[in-house]
Amino acid sequence: MVAGQTKPFNFVLQRDITVPGDTWGTTRHLEEKETPEARANALLDPPRRAEEYGLDGFSTGDHFYDSPDALIDSMACAAATKRITVTQAVLVNDFRNPALTAKMIASIDLFSGGRAEMGIGAGFNPNEYRQAGYHFEPPAVRAARLREALQIIRPLLDTAEPVTFKGEYYEVDGLLGLPRPAQEHIPFRIGGGAKRMMSIAAEFADIVDVMTAGLNSQSLPKDPQEFTRERVAKKIEFVKETAGDRASQISFSTASFLFVPADSREEGARIALQQMDAMYRGSYGPEIGFTLSVEEMMQSPYFLVGTEDDMVAHLNDLRSELDITGHIVLPAFLEPMKSFIGRVKSEDQKAGLVA
Repeated sequence: MVAGQTKPFNFVLQRDITVPGDTWGTTRHLEEKETPEARANALLDPPRRAEEYGLDGFSTGDHFYDSPDALIDSMACAAATKRITVTQAVLVNDFRNPALTAKMIASIDLFSGGRAEMGIGAGFNPNEYRQAGYHFEPPAVRAARLREALQIIRPLLDTAEPVTFKGEYYEVDGLLGLPRPAQEHIPFRIGGGAKRMMSIAAEFADIVDVMTAGLNSQSLPKDPQEFTRERVAKKIEFVKETAGDRASQISFSTASFLFVPADSREEGARIALQQMDAMYRGSYGPEIGFTLSVEEMMQSPYFLVGTEDDMVAHLNDLRSELDITGHIVLPAFLEPMKSFIGRVKSEDQKAGLVA
């Protein structure tokens, strides 16, 4: 992509999962399906619909809850589709050895004909670590482990030469990255909200999922200001400055936390504000609400509110002003967003913007 060239929008559907204490309440409970075949089909239906509806990718989750293993899930989704990319939001680095992660990603890319991405992060949920028998290190250690892992995974995927690396946490000695993936360069998607993770993303990521920082176990930040346009803009600017010459190669993505069609942006923002306030009080306790203003809700990259024209204008504004082109679609909003996504993709095509 040439520096300064407008990038097309990219929509990725996120796998639905249930987290203990989940505040979103959107999960399809697989145990209610009568047969293993029915449960498997229920898992493969979302990526098939994502492809049918014109989305660009499907993202699996890496948790010890009710979703399948993230990488096996990615492989199954690739086999069930023909066009969309398969990615993860995001792999928890500590759950796997980086050499194994590289081999699995390369295998998915090979079998899918070059449709794999690797989404990875440092992990954030101490309860999940404890329940699964992993030691939850301080943030600086988890970030350092991730950085070392990426120094192993990237060359294993990019080169046919033996890879040797010796760090504080990981090492490989003359390891060949086999099988060779279909793509010469598998895109890395790195998610994070704190400066430490943004630094790693600036160094290694092709796609940066700009996330909120300071999350609790239900993925809600204690500081609602994490949802503001100003906070997101500062994170993106930090990544660009840190990335230096490779900044133009990085795409930025955010999740659409709420999709609220309404007769006006103000009305939609007020409805979204009420919904977020209820989530916060349910997650953090009745004394802690969601304190953003209506104007901040309208400007936030994480909320789509108002008429379809309002939403299209909002996405175009985020692209032109903040370089945000990627949007992670939560499963509860796939059907409501179907026509909206179709319109956005159609307008990109008319403008000659293609992936």
